[in-house]
Amino acid sequence: MSQLYLGLVPMGLILTIGIIRGALWRREIVALSVAALIVLLYALGRYTPAFRLLFELPGVSFYRRPADALFILGALLALLGGYLTHLVMTGAAPRARPWQLALEGLIFAGALALALWLAWTVGRIPVATTPLVVAVLCAIVSLGGLVAARGLARRDAALAATFVVAATLVMDLSVNNGPSESTALPPQMYEVLRKDSGNETIALLKRETARTAAPDRRDRIELAAIDFHWPNASLVHELDNTLGYNPLRLGLYSKATGAGDHVALPDQRSFSALMPGYRSLLADMLGLRFIATGVPVEQIDKGLKPGDLKQIARTRDAYVYENPRALPRLLLVTEAQKADFGAILSSGQWPPGFDPRRTVLLDREPPPLPTGAIGQGMATIRDYGTTTVTLAVDAPRGGYLVLNDVWHHWWQVEIDDRPAELLRANVLFRAVVVPPGKSTVRFVFRPLEGLYADIVARLRG
Repeated sequence: MSQLYLGLVPMGLILTIGIIRGALWRREIVALSVAALIVLLYALGRYTPAFRLLFELPGVSFYRRPADALFILGALLALLGGYLTHLVMTGAAPRARPWQLALEGLIFAGALALALWLAWTVGRIPVATTPLVVAVLCAIVSLGGLVAARGLARRDAALAATFVVAATLVMDLSVNNGPSESTALPPQMYEVLRKDSGNETIALLKRETARTAAPDRRDRIELAAIDFHWPNASLVHELDNTLGYNPLRLGLYSKATGAGDHVALPDQRSFSALMPGYRSLLADMLGLRFIATGVPVEQIDKGLKPGDLKQIARTRDAYVYENPRALPRLLLVTEAQKADFGAILSSGQWPPGFDPRRTVLLDREPPPLPTGAIGQGMATIRDYGTTTVTLAVDAPRGGYLVLNDVWHHWWQVEIDDRPAELLRANVLFRAVVVPPGKSTVRFVFRPLEGLYADIVARLRG
């Protein structure tokens, strides 16, 4: 949030009646006034010495940036402006002494003079003239609206007074803070976020993921360096995306893949030791099949070599590539070995000869496999939901079923409706030991049970 526009009426009242005449320090409003002051100091960040002190308070450092405080500041200032408007309408506002009137006039004249001086120093007086004239006219109209509303209120026409104040604010906001390149962009720019969007890139990705879909496959995509809002398009169009815009994601996933808060520009797609680029084993294990980028992909992943990715299209918005090595969402293997996941994450080195199509890595000694007849096993996706994933398994000799979705200990797993042990597999994913024969496996996310178990374990520990 780079700007805060409150409106001339509330801001004028706060600066004059509120601060200079002292109305904001009255007992009934002083708590909100102090809160607004504290939030303002936080919002100004490193420009005030108070920020560091406030930021280091327990819990406050979870705020990502000082500008986030502007949302709270806007609400507080609106309440203060409403309170001062009430004082004016009811005749309870303190009267100004001569020196206060002079100071109030000086504030607004000084603001206009400062704007003119800044425009002059950068040689932009012609550009600034119209906005400054509009601001002066709006100030006159706002003052006139306030006086008119006060007159109506004195005649017990409260509804009419309210309408005049509201109309004045609407005029002010529409003229001075209406749609512009700073406050709003044309709706057609966000057409890709419509459910019925005809965007050719999204249509292509839908067709391609449908083409490569299989009983054991659910290919992922990545949208990088196209624009800020583009990663959100995958939510609208039900495409499995490896990234997102300001997403809430697990630290394990971010560390493993290098995914950040946003990826609007080429240099914002960072990679990691374990996923140094699109030509990596982790990218294949994620099932990252299609990659759409706003620039040639080599400008994002400079380690790519010719043939690592296949360009399948060039749309108006993006270059679209295919990774033919992407693995299925489900893998059924019969070999397992213990591995140090922390070391793999830090070094980016998988054990020598590791092939996820044959072997699963676990963070503990592998549980023994039940034995059965030798035969080719298979696993298919029966139902894939947000908190429940149901799979059909046919494993003649049993095995380890690996679901290439992110592991978290609040997930639970059931085999034929009976609890089974959830395993953390291949650093990032989920697995379970399945018995010989046919079975139904269900992964279920149960956060309340998981949180309760965590709390009990912490209290006992």
